[in-house]
Amino acid sequence: MCRSASTDKLDGESDDGDMSIEMGRIRAIEKRNRRGSLVVLKDGREFVLEGTNDVDSSLRGIHVDDPRFGRVKVSWEAFERVEFQEVDHSGRSYSDYRPAKHLRGTVTDYDGKTHSGELVFDLDETASWELLNGSRDDVEYIIPFDMVRSIEPRRDNGSALVLTSGAKIILFDGQDVSESNDGVVVVRENGRETYFAWDEVKRVDFE
Repeated sequence: MCRSASTDKLDGESDDGDMSIEMGRIRAIEKRNRRGSLVVLKDGREFVLEGTNDVDSSLRGIHVDDPRFGRVKVSWEAFERVEFQEVDHSGRSYSDYRPAKHLRGTVTDYDGKTHSGELVFDLDETASWELLNGSRDDVEYIIPFDMVRSIEPRRDNGSALVLTSGAKIILFDGQDVSESNDGVVVVRENGRETYFAWDEVKRVDFE
């Protein structure tokens, strides 16, 4: 499913033949089985549709812009039901986004020592607009670093995150949050760089 506007069409095969329904006419979509979904229209009519990646297990995921987490991608395995609401806006405005800045913060190592300065996270992320990736329960999280308050590696090959929204979540499976992370560089005010392998990092706090 790749639908973002009310005029886009959802396609599928029903008992009455092929159907193509404007998204703006749909109240809810509910997974029935791997072959298809129940589609509920705003006028109360219901159809079971099958046979396309809009409504069956070949669906590539549903992206949700969540103010707590940034963007999440809900896989078919995690998906149960989506209900649509009418709103009077098209999302966050330009003024809702803070200016991009270099990543800064403090690395705490396993000796309890702290090291503060500009950060190079996973040896390639340096700016607040870049994205941290991880997943949990078949849901992929795509979080701007600007929304991350802290990250703490865990011994189960995941990481515990605290976000600026106050939300807390444990993520797995992405390079940013697992033992595949290439480590963190701290650049101090005098330009001195110190590298920390991921297994040396107890916690990273972002400014």
